[in-house]
Amino acid sequence: RAPMVSGLRRVSCLFLSPLWPEPGSSAAGVRTEGLIRAFQRWGWDVHYAAAAKPNVYTKLLSDSGVPVHECGPNRAELLASILEATKPSVVIFDRFMAEEAYSFRVRELAPNALRVLDMQDLHALRKGRQELVESGADAHQVLAHKPSASSDSLLRELGAIQRSDLTLVCSPVELGLLQDTYGVAPSKLCQASFFCQEAAPDAAQDYGASAPWLGVSGAESPTASAAGGDDAQSVEIAPTLFDAPASPLSSLEQDWAGSGGAPVVGFGYSPFHGFDARHGFVTIGGFRHAPNVDAVEWLPAGIWPRIPAR
Repeated sequence: RAPMVSGLRRVSCLFLSPLWPEPGSSAAGVRTEGLIRAFQRWGWDVHYAAAAKPNVYTKLLSDSGVPVHECGPNRAELLASILEATKPSVVIFDRFMAEEAYSFRVRELAPNALRVLDMQDLHALRKGRQELVESGADAHQVLAHKPSASSDSLLRELGAIQRSDLTLVCSPVELGLLQDTYGVAPSKLCQASFFCQEAAPDAAQDYGASAPWLGVSGAESPTASAAGGDDAQSVEIAPTLFDAPASPLSSLEQDWAGSGGAPVVGFGYSPFHGFDARHGFVTIGGFRHAPNVDAVEWLPAGIWPRIPAR
């Protein structure tokens, strides 16, 4: 966890990435945005530089108080001007590709900055698992896969990890592989999964009662009472990526919500809509991402039949 910054001196961090974060279209974007908001809450000045051309997400980032910079690879003078303007105490590389593109210049131009690699994924592991799935391997073989230490993709990632001062690792499986199989020193690794819990209070503060699908009655508290006395139940806040449409409420539901209870979550779900009124399930994902396609094929064939049976 980054230290809170005192009012005596402002410190800054600089994100370097091939792309602008897209929390509306990818889990990687959600994770990056959560990390940005965490640094902001800790009192840091956050800057974001990307090699991609500006787009709608660039404006959203800028409007949220994050200065943005366009910086392609191999633009030494431009990167030098960004580092001089931002004076970062920490530079965060968004995936190993960004570390490969920028780190050697950062070491030269900002030698005192802490260089942090945010892996997002152990990409060699993900790639190897995908190849096994496509070859027809079963789930046990896929989960047991360990990338060869001689593979080009893994060597690139291990090189980026070793050059960095600290690497943020998403999952305990990846952390164990890096430490136990590939010999990365534990002091260079930190398990840092999604920052959803960090982001949730921000979601409530930003939207408050105008966003009932967040399941909060106001911006003051991350929980809201659904009923008084011993029957009180907490409503968990979950940041969402879209504005859920409002649903008409029955008079009973309006009375319940108006009496101090938590607002009804979008699409008409509430304690008055039990499981008997529902059927099936929904999974959300973009089909340009191959694992999502595999999941949609696997869920109805391999998982869903087991649920009613139990």
